[in-house]
Amino acid sequence: MRAPEPGRADRLLALGVTPGARVTMVQTFPGVVFLCDQTKLAVERRVADAILVGPRWNRS
Repeated sequence: MRAPEPGRADRLLALGVTPGARVTMVQTFPGVVFLCDQTKLAVERRVADAILVGPRWNRS
């Protein structure tokens, strides 16, 4: 896996996708569409590649 190109993470931040935000994948073809904080976002595949995901921890 390659590192994201410069500016891709900035694009996500401008859309309101911040570190730690919960995202839900809606569609991967023909475009990438996901939900973040009740907002549906469609982004270029190169921008979506800058999203790093990890496990969701349940806090009790």
